[in-house]
Amino acid sequence: MKKYTVLFNDFKGFTLVEVIMTILILGVVFSIVTPIVIQSFNIFDISTRRMSANQLAEVAKNEVSQYLRTAIDGSFESNNGSWKFRGFHPESDNDPVNIEIKLENQDLILNVNKDNGEVIEDEKLIAYNVSEENFDISLNGNKFEITVEIIDENNRAVKKNFTVISRN
Repeated sequence: MKKYTVLFNDFKGFTLVEVIMTILILGVVFSIVTPIVIQSFNIFDISTRRMSANQLAEVAKNEVSQYLRTAIDGSFESNNGSWKFRGFHPESDNDPVNIEIKLENQDLILNVNKDNGEVIEDEKLIAYNVSEENFDISLNGNKFEITVEIIDENNRAVKKNFTVISRN
């Protein structure tokens, strides 16, 4: 009988005060760490969206510049969100074509037509992200100065300026 009494009197556990103090300390640590972790996820999301806007700006730059490089001197005209010029297209059999780049409802649209009206290309280059106030193409000699601003889902803007030199 004495053997069982010794077992029950040999307390090797935590007291209620120790358990409560442990919970309080863990609560303080988690309340400090949680906002840091949440903020790091928010920064990741913001930077991802900004990278997407940057990539769209690069796509716009590449798409527009490949046509501007083929522009023929003296054929460029700009008119309120529409830029027209003569240039070359791979499907035009080395004959100059009419190229128009225009903005409609934040879409950057490309139209390429032959002189007889035949449509070679009619497509959206960038959809729903181009700032109508901050997209511009201007000609200075044989250099095209292009400004493109892409708006991400949170209405933050990424603005790029670049120069394209016409080969013709």
